Amino acid sequence: MCYRRTNCELYLTLPILRNFAKNRNFTMTKKDRLMTALRGNKPDQIPFTIYKWILDNIDSADAERLLEKGLIPIDSIKIFKEIPDDTIKIQITENGEGKDKRISTTIETPLGSIHEMYRYEDAFGSKWIDEYFVKNKDDMSILKYVFDHTIIEPNFEEYNNALKEMGNNGIVLGEIIPIPLTWLWVNYMGVEVWSEVLYIHTELFDSLHESLLNLYRQQIEFAAVSPAEVIWFGDNVTGTIISPKIYETYCVPVYNEVCEPLKKNGKLSFAHYDGENLVLKNSISQVKLNIIEAFTPPPMERMTVKEAREAWPDKVLSLNFPGILFTENNSVIQKYTSTYIEEAGDAAGFIIGCTEEFDFSTFGRAFDVIADVINGMAN
Repeated sequence: MCYRRTNCELYLTLPILRNFAKNRNFTMTKKDRLMTALRGNKPDQIPFTIYKWILDNIDSADAERLLEKGLIPIDSIKIFKEIPDDTIKIQITENGEGKDKRISTTIETPLGSIHEMYRYEDAFGSKWIDEYFVKNKDDMSILKYVFDHTIIEPNFEEYNNALKEMGNNGIVLGEIIPIPLTWLWVNYMGVEVWSEVLYIHTELFDSLHESLLNLYRQQIEFAAVSPAEVIWFGDNVTGTIISPKIYETYCVPVYNEVCEPLKKNGKLSFAHYDGENLVLKNSISQVKLNIIEAFTPPPMERMTVKEAREAWPDKVLSLNFPGILFTENNSVIQKYTSTYIEEAGDAAGFIIGCTEEFDFSTFGRAFDVIADVINGMAN
């Protein structure tokens, strides 16, 4: 699952990006290379990407060297804001410091209150929820009230600033909330409560899902007219939790509804699928998503690049290079990189990236090897 700092508050310094805007070995800018692949076409070479917030955390010498070798940063900025009405009160308190710091959020409504407690881990700033808002089915009516009494407004200023800063060195995704099915599990319920209410209290779940879907539709309306060319669906879909039946009930119709206005406005849908995809292979083929992003092949997950390309010929495949390989020796990393590229069959619509957390001490060496294989094949 992808964890990241909320609102991408970390930024790589602009001078470093400018230094490598034009590398003598490349015929396309980094932005053009990546956008060409994201549109399903063939760039001058396979794009090699990394989330910008990860790049901001690594050793600067490693970052500079890898940027020179063609590494492309991908940033993401939230393009909306949620505005609850006056009947909803939100109180946030912080307790402790450092590793012991806990942040509590209480939402008060006329129907009662719900409470969340979370923390940020040190290395990546990932949000870890210790106590979810929804602890049982009785909390669902309160959360539904919150959804029903909240509106969405566009917020493009921060995005435009990030876009200007990035220039031709990478891309900036327009970020919306994940698809409602997974957002309820990840942000509000946790897996156990989510599973219970989905299967045992289905009517209550469906009512709550519909309320969140209405907010989601508002975001899509703004995303369709936003300055972002690529819209990030940070959905964290995985077949270890979502069965094909559930996916086809709650995901397929939603995707196919919301992708239509994006397509009409020339936007690309970029969906984070870093988990178990093999069991969902046929179900995913039914959706109108443009890009399956963070796809994680063996040895970390089961579905191969070849299987994905055959199952989804109409979709761009953006790979997450398995982090467990970073500790292997260079020859193993070279072997897997070459295998992934060979299984892709064509450079058109194929991207290799890093979308997960890993040991920073392994980053420079592993990424050097991957970049050298990609650049060597291009040459």
